[in-house]
Amino acid sequence: MAPKLQSDDFVEHALSRHGDAVFRLALNQLRSATDAQDVVQDTFIRLLTDELLAMTEKADESNWNECLAAHAACAVQQLDGRVLTITATSPAGQTFTQRYRIIPVEGFEEAFRANLEATLDAFDAGADPAEASSEPLFILEQLG
Repeated sequence: MAPKLQSDDFVEHALSRHGDAVFRLALNQLRSATDAQDVVQDTFIRLLTDELLAMTEKADESNWNECLAAHAACAVQQLDGRVLTITATSPAGQTFTQRYRIIPVEGFEEAFRANLEATLDAFDAGADPAEASSEPLFILEQLG
């Protein structure tokens, strides 16, 4: 049976209200716009389907953070164990490459909720959300 889709209005509201905050939070943690966009896309695709329908049907402004944290926890499973390769070139022309494994922190959902709250509070206060204090969501394990 095909998954039940949420209404366009529901998804548009969720994306317009929370999409930027989820992207900034993911970008702050992952330091990669592409990976951050993947997290946002995965999070809102899950909102479209009935995978977490019981929670999203009852979602209102007071429990949106809980809903988003649950969706992000599902999306982050795709990043668990993924390898990130960083290459840099010094001014002298020497190239350095390092590989890291992405590991979500224990208590990811709670840390995500706290970071989302801080980001939304900063946004609502007119401050730069990128300056909001945040807890790390991932460990980068250096590979040999």
